[in-house]
Amino acid sequence: MELKNLPKIFRMVRKIDRIAVVCAQDWIQTWAEIEGKLIPGLEMKSFNLNEESEAVEWLEA
Repeated sequence: MELKNLPKIFRMVRKIDRIAVVCAQDWIQTWAEIEGKLIPGLEMKSFNLNEESEAVEWLEA
């Protein structure tokens, strides 16, 4: 199902330059930051659950 929507996803990603991942799982945070390094022009940064306001500030900066 996701492969069917892949063209839409790529068009959408071009419009996004930052993604903040807020979660409690270390492995998700690690993968998000790795994925951000693999996609040109996209910066991904992970935050713990108690850092939601910092994540919003980072996105708005």
